[in-house]
Amino acid sequence: MNDNPKTHKLTNLQTHQLINLKTHKLKNLKTQKLKIMKYVCETCGYVYDPAVGDPDNGIDPGTPFEELPEDWVCPLCGVGKEDFSPEE
Repeated sequence: MNDNPKTHKLTNLQTHQLINLKTHKLKNLKTQKLKIMKYVCETCGYVYDPAVGDPDNGIDPGTPFEELPEDWVCPLCGVGKEDFSPEE
């Protein structure tokens, strides 16, 4: 019997747990990326930054663009969310 830890084989349960952990971490990274994505107003150039939010209009810092209310408008020129695009 080989007791070398480098050659230790994982059980099926351990393998599934490891896969689930890695999948969960990957999903979290994708979610974090979406949450920090900035959006630019195509009309005036205003940049909505989720880290800042829009406190003057009741939007807390940390609010992703996708979670802004449907009636939210650009604080500079008044256009709706449909006139924003992801910042590159």
